[in-house]
Amino acid sequence: MNTAPLVLAVAASALLSGCFFPGMPTIRSNSTNSNASNSNASNNAPPPSSNAGRSSSSSSGSKSSGRKSSTPKPPSVVSVSIKNECKKKVKLFFGKKPKFGSGTYSSIGSNTRTSRSMRPGDMVWIVDDSQNGISAATASAGTRNLKITRSCTGIVPD
Repeated sequence: MNTAPLVLAVAASALLSGCFFPGMPTIRSNSTNSNASNSNASNNAPPPSSNAGRSSSSSSGSKSSGRKSSTPKPPSVVSVSIKNECKKKVKLFFGKKPKFGSGTYSSIGSNTRTSRSMRPGDMVWIVDDSQNGISAATASAGTRNLKITRSCTGIVPD
């Protein structure tokens, strides 16, 4: 019984679908020998792409298990205290882009302190009367205290 047509059909199907079977003889397109299955039987090594697929799936499994035990998750919300050292009331914007983005406008009086729950990456801006951004600070997992400088134009870690 001649199995060469069956081997060629399975190999062609594997090539078209992107799947390779370990131990399957590789078929070379430059082979003109009608006995292709015998000439390729000695070459039983799977193509390099099949090993790459296996290693990436096993490494992705180890990443998720390593992530749980190696580093703790940063806090999802941080409480940030903002102190105003400016001698006048300062307008604030909580969000990415004052004037053009979505967010919340607020103000803080002279020589006062306010607290705000923020997520790492959230921004607070000092804005002018036209809602243009003057200065900004970005919350991080380590951010606890910010202060508005005496010049009324800067917001810095305290």
